[in-house]
Amino acid sequence: MTESIRCALTVQVHALSRWLGALIQEITMKSWMAVLLLTLSTSPLVAQRMPPGYLKEMPDPARVLSSFDGDDSLDKTARQFGALSQLEKMVQDLSEGRFSKNQLTAEERRIWDGYNAALSRIETPHFDAETRRLGLNSPLVKWSGLRSHYALDAAFRNELLDRFFSPAWKSSFLAVKARQDHERQAFTRRQNQQQLASGNSAAAAPAADATPGPWTLFLQGFLRFTLGLVILALILALRNAAGPRLNADSKEALPLPDSLRRIKVFRAEYDVSCQSGKLYDKELWTETNVTTTTSGGGAYQAGGTVHSTPVTTSTRVRSTVYHRIWLRSLDGRESWRRFSDDAFPATRGQVISTIDSGSEVLMAYNHSTGQFASWLSKRHNANVISRAGCWTITGIAFAGYLWNVGVLDYSFGSFCLIGIVWMSTMILIWAIHARIFNTMVTNRRNRQFEKRIAPAFRRFLTESTPELLARFRALPT
Repeated sequence: MTESIRCALTVQVHALSRWLGALIQEITMKSWMAVLLLTLSTSPLVAQRMPPGYLKEMPDPARVLSSFDGDDSLDKTARQFGALSQLEKMVQDLSEGRFSKNQLTAEERRIWDGYNAALSRIETPHFDAETRRLGLNSPLVKWSGLRSHYALDAAFRNELLDRFFSPAWKSSFLAVKARQDHERQAFTRRQNQQQLASGNSAAAAPAADATPGPWTLFLQGFLRFTLGLVILALILALRNAAGPRLNADSKEALPLPDSLRRIKVFRAEYDVSCQSGKLYDKELWTETNVTTTTSGGGAYQAGGTVHSTPVTTSTRVRSTVYHRIWLRSLDGRESWRRFSDDAFPATRGQVISTIDSGSEVLMAYNHSTGQFASWLSKRHNANVISRAGCWTITGIAFAGYLWNVGVLDYSFGSFCLIGIVWMSTMILIWAIHARIFNTMVTNRRNRQFEKRIAPAFRRFLTESTPELLARFRALPT
């Protein structure tokens, strides 16, 4: 494990410990506040609501940022971040669950967006390489801990309430928070009682009126977008692939019937042509591809002993034999065909017919020997994964993240880190399913080609052999 990784883990562990401590402190203060309000209030807790027009006291983001000053830039920036995070959380809490359902009023949305935009403009202080040496005493760890502390600390929230709000507003807000805490605790007690009554140790199902948490909504959105991408991959794999119609060549020595000129396999069709000629020259060559892989050669220390692994080199050699045959047609035209294996032997003076799709040879028949060979066409590939398609899926994944990330509280995670994990996972799931669907469709087209198309062409070429040999007999070799 490198020094940079150890430092990053140390920062995260320290920040998490500070966050847990602040969370425990906040829960404790909330519990005492709830007890106090239950004792002093003359009206039921469930009746506590914010007075009309309470949003008017929400401070402007610029005022919040300018309210914190001092020589310690780290503490100042952390306080600004924590204040905006706490105010953002107040808007969410006072919406009574409407925030997680994306049902904020226009005024609530304007205020929340203002705090959120101001949060995004707060720049992380620059830390040089010295932070890696200092470990837990580094400025980076100090700033991360302060930021998490101020974003969750109940005492800091009380300071914000005193600084930006009237006493009546503060009293109403604390009463609402106490009522919400009381409702959550009552809901938890009901769940525990239902579990005990049913004797089932599994978690009880949430009540119908319970509001899902932000992470639950976030995961639900992730599953919906993932399912949508999988369905999109299936649609792309099953789309019709129809090639253009080609005009028949009047100079073909062996014209194809209409039933054979258009090849139709599973959700794909394309035109082919037939070219015939006498072989007058042949070329043979081999192409070799050498791949070398090197691994090992590292060193590590364990128990005061330095261990090293040797360098391992593996070489893979792949050779492919290519054949090129030159054909001369009845009208003297010369053309060539290339094959990448030994499946179709032929020699000078023999009459050859090929079934072509553009420049690709699908089938070849040696009329002189009766040898027939067929090759799987690239046109049978479903082409679900392409360069343009990958960029499109990346854009869809990023748009889905921006659409869904609004339900999260930014004080509990990093926008960029969550986005990277979201997009990487979604693209990986897309790629796996796209390749599966692509392989399934391609294999089915290839099976239909070999089962129905190739035998039909072989019968046609075999039946046409006597006539074709007679026509080419007078052609010189």
